[in-house]
Amino acid sequence: MESTGKRYVLNRVDEANTKLDEALLFHEWHNVITVVSDSERNEYVEWNHYHLTDYDFTSAADDPGQAYRVSQKQDNGLWVTYSFDEWGSQSVQDLPTKVEDARSGGTDLIAIDDTLIPGLSRYGAVLPNKSFQYSDEGEARSWYVVSQNPGITDGTPTLVELQLVDHGINQIGMLG
Repeated sequence: MESTGKRYVLNRVDEANTKLDEALLFHEWHNVITVVSDSERNEYVEWNHYHLTDYDFTSAADDPGQAYRVSQKQDNGLWVTYSFDEWGSQSVQDLPTKVEDARSGGTDLIAIDDTLIPGLSRYGAVLPNKSFQYSDEGEARSWYVVSQNPGITDGTPTLVELQLVDHGINQIGMLG
């Protein structure tokens, strides 16, 4: 699956949800997701953030970047994503091929580093994803944590059942 997008400054004069006549572009991206198997998905994304002088919500300077992410489904149904990122440039050429070449050479994702692919900002970062919130069936997952946060306990260490839902945390109950 492939997608491309651009974001423009909106016309604030009449609060219209349209691009300004000058079409002030401040962000664009290109994304390709490949389903390798039932237990692996790969994603390559490249982006450019553009600085616009009179718009403080834009980046302080032009800021390109790219990332290649490998998501693998674990036996427990959770997907674990390993991310290889380059921030501030797109100097590493053909990043997906470089990562896949390292893998096919027998290197584990977590072991890919700057000796194999120089120039990245981050190597094999393990990222959480939506599977930590919801099962494949769309059911919220329960997690059990020990917390003394007074917002969810009486301030003493307590075992708490939580669900990490789209708009926050659902506290199911205290177990301790």
